[in-house]
Amino acid sequence: MSQYTFDTLAVELAEGIARVTLNRPEKRNAMNPRMHEEMHRLLAGLNADPEVHVIVITGAGKSFCAGADIKEFFNDLEGQPEARAVIMEVARQWMWEGIAGSPKATIAMINGHCFGGGLLVALACDIAVAGSAALFGLPEINWGHVPGGAASKKTIEAMGARQALYYALTGENFDAETAARTGLITKTVSQERLAEEVDALAKTLAAKSPFAVRTVKEIYRAAPDLDMTILHDFVAAKIDQLRIRDTAGNRSKGMQDFIGKRLRTTAPMGEQ
Repeated sequence: MSQYTFDTLAVELAEGIARVTLNRPEKRNAMNPRMHEEMHRLLAGLNADPEVHVIVITGAGKSFCAGADIKEFFNDLEGQPEARAVIMEVARQWMWEGIAGSPKATIAMINGHCFGGGLLVALACDIAVAGSAALFGLPEINWGHVPGGAASKKTIEAMGARQALYYALTGENFDAETAARTGLITKTVSQERLAEEVDALAKTLAAKSPFAVRTVKEIYRAAPDLDMTILHDFVAAKIDQLRIRDTAGNRSKGMQDFIGKRLRTTAPMGEQ
């Protein structure tokens, strides 16, 4: 990643895993225009890099992401609607095309405060793991504003309409256990083991066939909008496409290895 230099991000690449840290700890990693621009540029590079199989996103210090930088968005850009619209489109692109639409497996490692737009970063990732000390919320109503972007749609999809509307209306914070129980995140682990757990998960995913990972993601993104007949045809077409993509034969080799292992573990005594 030597071709990238950032003001608001720290990036580490090792063993097929790109670890991206939102790096504005003094602002609780609130997203400003520069961070949106840098995330857009970074994700374009990571998604095109065949050496990258997993992208992990976390925050520096004690916060994951406190949402939008209120000063830079609502004060500094107050009289510049065109400039703000451009930045918000960049933000939309990196979250919902760069992360949610990434061909790589993506993990949010939620190490602390996760508010407002920070929830959208977590929801854009395939898997979201939070430490037990993490705190969540949609606080916008507390200053007479509303959750921005796709927050309404995505929190309803994850939590259900009742829970999502409750937290949007009250602005109440909620803990990691509630976030996991309502479906906002995948799971919660002890704060002390968060980095270790996510690192192990990232390495597990990095060992999978990148073609299979990409195909699974494409199928699961499309499935909710397809009826069963069309879905069966779509999945069959994706399996055919997987065969074409996998020019190295990893799919066939993986199947044979799996079958061989199954036979070895289920063979009667004396035949192993």
